[in-house]
Amino acid sequence: MMNSFRKQMKSTAFKLIIWLGLFSIIGGVSLLVFVQNVFLKQNFEGIASVNNLAIPVSDYRRQARYLYYVINQIKQIYGAQADMLLSLWGIDAKSNPEKMALENLIQQKVVQSAAENSGFNIGADYITQKLQDNEFVKDNLSNIIPNDVFENGKLNTSSLIQALKAQQTSLEDFEALLKEIIERNLFVDSLQSLSYIPQDLLKEQYIKHYSKKKFNILELDINNYIKKSESEKLNQAEIESYFDLNKENYRVPEFRSVNLWSFNPDSYQISISEQDIKDFAEKNDRDLEKDKSDIERQLRLEKFETDFKNDAKRVLNQSRDNVAILDNFVKTKKQSNQKLILSKKMPVWAQKRYFLWQK
Repeated sequence: MMNSFRKQMKSTAFKLIIWLGLFSIIGGVSLLVFVQNVFLKQNFEGIASVNNLAIPVSDYRRQARYLYYVINQIKQIYGAQADMLLSLWGIDAKSNPEKMALENLIQQKVVQSAAENSGFNIGADYITQKLQDNEFVKDNLSNIIPNDVFENGKLNTSSLIQALKAQQTSLEDFEALLKEIIERNLFVDSLQSLSYIPQDLLKEQYIKHYSKKKFNILELDINNYIKKSESEKLNQAEIESYFDLNKENYRVPEFRSVNLWSFNPDSYQISISEQDIKDFAEKNDRDLEKDKSDIERQLRLEKFETDFKNDAKRVLNQSRDNVAILDNFVKTKKQSNQKLILSKKMPVWAQKRYFLWQK
């Protein structure tokens, strides 16, 4: 039995099985070490590092969520104008919010690194003081602290703790984040206050905004310019060129003359007899007792329409005749080029139009 087992161990197939087993064990251990050294180390150090300052994954996710929220809210409120408004705030609506979140965090870490190298040291009391400053919190921590943690304009501590728990952010992380924000703001403010301004520029700005001004008044007689322009002869080409360049200044609205006739239905004194109502009801299969008032109203309307059409046609024909009289009169006036005495038979409205034409 033992001899049989030794022969199997010496066979090629058995050796192959042994080697495969060894490779599987080595591969499993190597994979475990790789995961520990890469993935676990990556989660610990963060998504990126700037001057040995890690950007935690939690900060990256929070910043990306905040940018997504801001962009969506602006688009819902302002619609087509949202892209322009976002561009004024330095946000490209077409860009990826996750990419912008990483860029913003990298910029923050660059400033944070410079602030730490400059020796900024923020005390705990000052951090507590800034946390009670509502304007500071709203301007700098809006992506962490929601608006509902404020009650009557003051920060509610218990609501803040609940909001941090919902974001899976510990108080220690929040205090560290708050300390970094305050350090960055103080560092940037100090840089602005230490900016070099040349004395000449300061003097120029002081003179511009604060020094007393002296003014000289120059009087020009416009009559001299009018005489000069009148003495210069303009040729036809210059006039046409000026007109072509300023056509819109010479446009005037078109004018129309309109005559308005009004007709009062009460003046027609339309009367409807009982027999007319009865005949209409029988002809149209209507209930005489029930629909009497409606039938009478309809008959009055039909009769008014007929009379109105006749009167309108008569007035229109009369108007055309008056216009023809006026046209003939104007032609006569132009041909004779003499003053004519208006006939008393000419209508009053024609006389008025004649006088207007004379002017």
